[in-house]
Amino acid sequence: PERWVRGLWLPGLEATMYRAFSYTGFRIGLYPTVRNAIVESGTFGDADSVSCRIAAGATTGAVGSAIFNPIDVVRIRMQGANPYPSTLGAFGAIAREEGVLGLWRGIDVCMARAALLSGSQLATYDTTKRWMKDRGVMHEGPALHFTASFVSGVVAQTVTQPVDTLKTLVMANGGNQGNGQGNGGGTLATLGKLLARSGPIGLYRGYWPAMARQGPVMVIQMPIVEQFRKALGLDYF
Repeated sequence: PERWVRGLWLPGLEATMYRAFSYTGFRIGLYPTVRNAIVESGTFGDADSVSCRIAAGATTGAVGSAIFNPIDVVRIRMQGANPYPSTLGAFGAIAREEGVLGLWRGIDVCMARAALLSGSQLATYDTTKRWMKDRGVMHEGPALHFTASFVSGVVAQTVTQPVDTLKTLVMANGGNQGNGQGNGGGTLATLGKLLARSGPIGLYRGYWPAMARQGPVMVIQMPIVEQFRKALGLDYF
């Protein structure tokens, strides 16, 4: 049992927690503010515009990803075959071995993935919730939040899986993570090698494990956020 716990739960757990409190908090926490600002600007239409919600989610996701990219690099390295001795030490080790820019390895694909994830998840959640409330299907409350979260989780993982696969391959390469499978190079080089080796279906490699991981997270994530907002005296999403 102890080996199962160490093998399934501990790798990358510390870095995952750092990421949850930084990047995830940033992209979700700022979404309503950015959405309302976009609505006021009239750039993507009024408050009922789905494109407005997609733009808001994509913006907070991309910006948050750019800022907190080093945590994502460390998280993926710590979950690899040859993790660093400690999570905090990994930041310094990567900077020494690959230069400071090594901590921003894969930032292009990471920002693209974050924009797709945040835009699709938050826009789907927001739209589903409003649609169900407006038609009297469900009323504001935990049941509605869980339902909208489930729908948004399925949509978001399906939309982002190709970029998620590519991001993992790009970030895992380098330092002491060399795997000898020819995944070196930048984002486009990695994409070319993946397509040549596995075809387009290779971009959806690991879809079901990713859904099993991300699905439950997204289902409970937004209801918890909604309750925190309520406790702090803020409006629901």
